[in-house]
Amino acid sequence: MHSVQALDELEKTDKIKAAYLFNFTKYIRWQESEFITAISPINLCSNASPRFNTFLAQMVKGRTASDNRTIRIVRLDAVSSKHCHLTYLKTNFISSRHPVITSLVVGDNASFLTQGANIHFFLEGRRIRFEINRSALQKHGLTISSELLKLARVVDSKAKAP
Repeated sequence: MHSVQALDELEKTDKIKAAYLFNFTKYIRWQESEFITAISPINLCSNASPRFNTFLAQMVKGRTASDNRTIRIVRLDAVSSKHCHLTYLKTNFISSRHPVITSLVVGDNASFLTQGANIHFFLEGRRIRFEINRSALQKHGLTISSELLKLARVVDSKAKAP
């Protein structure tokens, strides 16, 4: 476990991205068939730093998504294959050698949208913003709140699946 001081040193932009990731679970709904049971958690997988993942885990602790599911933070590494409902890629590593089964991919790199990502973080001036590939989300059977769409830059490119 990382110290409180280490978490305080996490960049402000990363803290904002963590908050967005949590809020995406509140404004995007997955089909029931994506879950093993009615009480299965939302698996939020990440290949970000351990500090980021610890911060995110503390942020979601005791909180639930829009459908009252708990949220479990799962560390992605180069040798694992997990079922993820939401995957945050700080760096690109989805490959055919180490596939990640996921329905929602959020990435920091603009090229992720053409590689199957559904949401992309970007800087606009000094603010962290995000764009949503609405057609990619709908292709995966995800329902997006109109409130979330109001905050996003919406694109409808036909991205290939991860």
